[in-house]
Amino acid sequence: MLKQRSIHLESEIERQFRLIQNGEPVSEEHLINLSQKLHKVGNLMTFDETMDELIQKDSKSAWSYIKKIRPVFTRVAVENHYKGS
Repeated sequence: MLKQRSIHLESEIERQFRLIQNGEPVSEEHLINLSQKLHKVGNLMTFDETMDELIQKDSKSAWSYIKKIRPVFTRVAVENHYKGS
């Protein structure tokens, strides 16, 4: 199951790589979906596994992507912090 989700996520992220390579921003829809998905530990593990693979395949695009989605991690961290309060 984890591998199947990883393949789907890898495809989504590679689409975002192409946008970045063409000088476009990561899609707002992708950022919203990612923000919602990363609240679950299983999805976070899938994301981590996927990014490890993508860094091996195309480290330049992967690190550019990570920089572009940094606000997603901030949002997830803040929401998780206050969710327990």
